[in-house]
Amino acid sequence: MAQAQAPAPEPPLVSPLSSSIHELLNNSSAEVGASIRAADPDGLILLQAARTGDTESLTALIDKAEFHPDIYQSTTSEGDDPDGQASIADRIERRTPLSWAAGEGHEATVTALLKRGADIDRTDHRGMKALHWAAYNGKVEAAKALLDWYVAPSRSVSTGEDAKMKGKEPEVEGKKKKKTAEDWMDTSGHTPLSRAAAKGHAGVVKILLESSEENSLGFALLGIEDSQGRTALSWSAGNGHKDVVKTILDVVSEREKTRAQATWTEAEKNSWWKRTPLEEVKGRWGGKESKEKVADILTGFGLDLAHADRHGCTSLTWAAKHGHAEIINLLLDYADDPDIMDNRQSTPLWWAATGGHESAVKTLLEASADVEHEGKDGTALSQALSHGHERIIEQLEGFINKSRKPPAVTQESLLWWGVQEGHTAVVASMLQSGVNPDTQYENEQRPLLLASAKGDEETAKLLIRYGADIEVTGNWTYANGVTKILGYYSGSNRTPLVWAALNGHLGIVEALLKKGANITAKDDLNWSVLAEAAGGNHAEVVSLLLEYGADMQMTKKKKKKKYSYSYDSDKDDSGPMPLSVAVVRKHFDVAKVLLDKAIASLPPEPITDIIDADQCNLLTWAARIGYETAVTQLISREEFKSVLNEPDRNKRTPLSYAAENGCDATVRLLIDSGANVDTIGLHKCSALWFAANKGHEACVRLLIDGKADPRTMGDGGYREEDSPIHRAAVNGHLNVVSMLLDYGVEVDILNSNKLTPLSHAAGHGHLPIVNLLLSRGAKPDAEGGYDNGTPLSRAAASGHSTIVQTLIAHGAPADPSSLLASESALSKAANYGHKAVVDVLLSCPNPANPNWVSRSRYSRNSVLRSAASGGSEYIVRRLLARGAVIDLKAKQETDTSLCEAVSRGNPAVVKLLLEKGAEVEPQKWSKSADLGRYSHRPIYLAAKEGNIEIVKMLLEKGAGIEQKATRVRAGKKKKVAWEGLLTSVKVAAEYGHDDVVGLLLDTIVERAKEDNGSDIKKEVAAGLNWIRWESLWHRPSDGNKRAMELLLKFGVDPNSMDQSGCTPLCIAKDAATARLLLEAGAHPDVGRGKGGRTALSVAIVSKDLGSERFQLVKLLLEYKADVEIKDKRQRASLSLAAQNGHLDIVKLLVEAGADLETEDKSGRTPLSWAGWNRHEDVVKYLLECHADPDAYLGQKPLEKDHYSYRPRGRNGSDDSESD
Repeated sequence: MAQAQAPAPEPPLVSPLSSSIHELLNNSSAEVGASIRAADPDGLILLQAARTGDTESLTALIDKAEFHPDIYQSTTSEGDDPDGQASIADRIERRTPLSWAAGEGHEATVTALLKRGADIDRTDHRGMKALHWAAYNGKVEAAKALLDWYVAPSRSVSTGEDAKMKGKEPEVEGKKKKKTAEDWMDTSGHTPLSRAAAKGHAGVVKILLESSEENSLGFALLGIEDSQGRTALSWSAGNGHKDVVKTILDVVSEREKTRAQATWTEAEKNSWWKRTPLEEVKGRWGGKESKEKVADILTGFGLDLAHADRHGCTSLTWAAKHGHAEIINLLLDYADDPDIMDNRQSTPLWWAATGGHESAVKTLLEASADVEHEGKDGTALSQALSHGHERIIEQLEGFINKSRKPPAVTQESLLWWGVQEGHTAVVASMLQSGVNPDTQYENEQRPLLLASAKGDEETAKLLIRYGADIEVTGNWTYANGVTKILGYYSGSNRTPLVWAALNGHLGIVEALLKKGANITAKDDLNWSVLAEAAGGNHAEVVSLLLEYGADMQMTKKKKKKKYSYSYDSDKDDSGPMPLSVAVVRKHFDVAKVLLDKAIASLPPEPITDIIDADQCNLLTWAARIGYETAVTQLISREEFKSVLNEPDRNKRTPLSYAAENGCDATVRLLIDSGANVDTIGLHKCSALWFAANKGHEACVRLLIDGKADPRTMGDGGYREEDSPIHRAAVNGHLNVVSMLLDYGVEVDILNSNKLTPLSHAAGHGHLPIVNLLLSRGAKPDAEGGYDNGTPLSRAAASGHSTIVQTLIAHGAPADPSSLLASESALSKAANYGHKAVVDVLLSCPNPANPNWVSRSRYSRNSVLRSAASGGSEYIVRRLLARGAVIDLKAKQETDTSLCEAVSRGNPAVVKLLLEKGAEVEPQKWSKSADLGRYSHRPIYLAAKEGNIEIVKMLLEKGAGIEQKATRVRAGKKKKVAWEGLLTSVKVAAEYGHDDVVGLLLDTIVERAKEDNGSDIKKEVAAGLNWIRWESLWHRPSDGNKRAMELLLKFGVDPNSMDQSGCTPLCIAKDAATARLLLEAGAHPDVGRGKGGRTALSVAIVSKDLGSERFQLVKLLLEYKADVEIKDKRQRASLSLAAQNGHLDIVKLLVEAGADLETEDKSGRTPLSWAGWNRHEDVVKYLLECHADPDAYLGQKPLEKDHYSYRPRGRNGSDDSESD
């Protein structure tokens, strides 16, 4: 049963002050508040008091210790937590004291917090408010206290002892913002009502419904859907909470009665017979018309009994699905249709029968549910049969017999259902009744095919005994769960034997073979029965098929230049070899069975040219699986010694495969037989390379003893060519590395990228190998790689602090000895946020230089900028404490550390850098940065990201003040306090960050007044006129619209054009945006969009407007847009509308006085364009409006010759909307 997502259980709150809180609070000393805050900076004691309902302590903490009443569990800053240990606050997920008190039901504590300024609308990480928690836990009194606060007429917060709000402004009377329905939805879309309904708290549901609707409470909550499309009624019905369902219906009924009685006469009020429509229906006195009227009444209260979620399930459907008969009865008192369908056309009766809910089935049948309704998944009776619900079958069949209607299912379909669901008794009954065992169903398949594929041995044998066709074939298109169990690839035209072999059903295979099934049968991909069994890894089935003489397809094949994949046959081929299939898929048990059979039946003549599509012969197959017995038998034949070193298509020899798979006995046998140990195969790799890469020690020893070259390089598909010792170091094979060193491999051997094994081991965190290599004399400071890095820098980048310590202890310098290294170890550790590594590098005897800068042309970051990019406040603080220069830049660096922190959206790091004196307006720019200087300003980057907290920090530090030459005296410069913010306003508007736009505009005005003592809004607005409105090309967000509204109110010209002459109105994609611009003074005919078109023409031809097109065009015409302005091809608006077949737009334009005979550059009229594109409805309308049918070349608009030549536009289409 689907459940509403429940919040996870909360951990206990434990404060260090819990035991002594009362002693501290009773102390009258002035420093008591500071002492408490110092000892408990997270304020957990306040949260604990709220959770336990200790109102006395809570009020004292707010009043004396001056804790904020809205304190929540904020993450401990990294500066205060250098070890990265998260405080308990991290686990409690942003819940405030008010949320805890409400959730635990402490009414007095809730009231005390509200009086002291607690934010009643503060949400936690789930988007849940205090009222959500009270409703979720069923705390009626706490919920009442919260609701009273919401509906209070003009409650304001005092500024005396009741309002210790720590800087929070008191709420001004009359400014309380009314709530909308969306304001009550948490992140899952749940409202307090749906939370309470889902948990069955009828008391909370009642007070929520009876509350005032002023703030979208009360009945306004009934119709709100969550993320699954479900309402409060749906959850309560599905979860079986009868009391909640009854409460909802009763409260609505009482409210409707109150409304109705207001219109009654006194006589009607006192009469016993006068009833409301709801009472009539509930008492079963009303008919269908009454129920239709009731549906309208309930909908008026927000209660739609026919409301369906995203699966099409109504409240009645959910109640039936889970068998809640009493709730079904309650709903049917008001609902009209017991047969309402979901997305798969299944009714409540179908769901009740499927789930085996007898009482629910009975209730629905008594309500005249259609027992013969058939949806996409069958009827209710077919579902009861398929699930074996005997009592429900009797109910349904009895109802059918009573109504004297024929059953909805036939004997043939019952046979199919029995086979599908495994009810052998049903199958036997149908077969005994004379039903054809080869009956076809809707998918044209046969019962034996299904039984064989599923592995229903008893049913399959029963069908075979009754004469089912054992050679029938078919394709599986049946969708009811069958395809998922049929095998590993989608072949078709398989016989029952092929299906049974594919899925490993031994008993069915044996029964079919005894009956004489064709063992040579294949599917349409030429896969034989034996190949299917081998591919499915069914060794017993393979053995049985071989006993019955299955063909192993060991035929001689000529080598070809091109081959398809190993087990995919060529078109002219007889299909894949079963042995090849088993080997490629690593089904070794099956492969051994097939190899034994193949070797036992080898002819006396040479057979080495028997190969598969990968050019693998029998010896290669045996070596790949390490089957020593088979290898011995094959090598004993003289002809196989000649192909001992013959490669396959991938240039791999039998020795290469055996070494990779760790088959040491096979390796020894092949080497003793004369196999070449240094043959280079796939990706230049030798057998030793493969063995070392996989860590097969015995194979490595055998190969080296066999004189294999341990220094041979291979890339293995990677970008670097490594030696065997490099691969062993990468994968942590300590014994292999030691063995190779013992055999004389240089400890500092270089790969193709000039990296040593130590670099690989350090970078991958293999400490034992690092220690081994260092003990053998490896250089701890060897440089290599594209970045000229060292083992130390690679270990630092991966965060291996122990290896870093080990390397430093063996003499590795903390900083690169060469200035050609692109980054230092400290820079890499800082960039990836590895605190422990940074601590090691800064605290070693010769610590790393926090201001180390490379001279390499590939260098991008200074150490501090790398730390800012990593976002760790702790690392940034450590570097600054060690003397890191804030605005130091590397050679190719374009941004400062502050810019990087701003781009990453890390307020803590930004604040720290600003406190340490980072420049908010860098005066030195590199060449690359100078091209787009504004895009490299911290304030610009913060505005672009929409991080208002960082924007505020930067503005407080004077961001936007720049040096600018004055017009009066050239050469003299002065500070302009606001002009540098204009680009930031523009980018914030473009990305829809309306809150940032408002803040920046207010700052500009304030600074302008300070600069020259006057309000220079016009000058500022002129500087903002050119704004790129690219975001309007797509559907604009609410943020875009609000930002635009702010700019227009500020005075930005709505007719401002970009470089192409396009105004915002030309690219507005909805009527709401266009209305905003038009009301601000935008002219519909100013500016030109693509093709020289006005806003009206653009709206007509744009592809992605959809239903907004008509409204947008209508709006533009209301604002007197000129319908006769033509584009670059001299086409007026009417021509464009006719060309694109927009009949509704054509009618609007004609009513607005558009010229019916306007001609474009080629002489075509609107009628000509409509006929040209075969828009017959437009042609008919224009002719009714008396358009000239012969206006273009004397042709009728729909004559055949009219289409003899049509110029093609892009994508081969005529020049219509694609233009």
